[in-house]
Amino acid sequence: MQLLAGTADLLQGRAAQRAADAEMRAPDFCLLDYLDSRENGISRILANLLDPMGSHGQGARFLEAFIKWAGLDGSWVTGAH
Repeated sequence: MQLLAGTADLLQGRAAQRAADAEMRAPDFCLLDYLDSRENGISRILANLLDPMGSHGQGARFLEAFIKWAGLDGSWVTGAH
């Protein structure tokens, strides 16, 4: 039983560390997933980058930069601060 508890603790610690590292390393993001120059491929790239939950692990950073670049105030985005 101690082995299971120790393993569970280890897995929880690893998950917490991975989440903390995701912002810096983006381990689930792979640029090769998007090598497609057709319109649908480019749209997939933009959709992922502008999605705060995208695999890039950067949260809303790209979306916020896009809103600023486009000169929008962001009030139309659900949950915008």
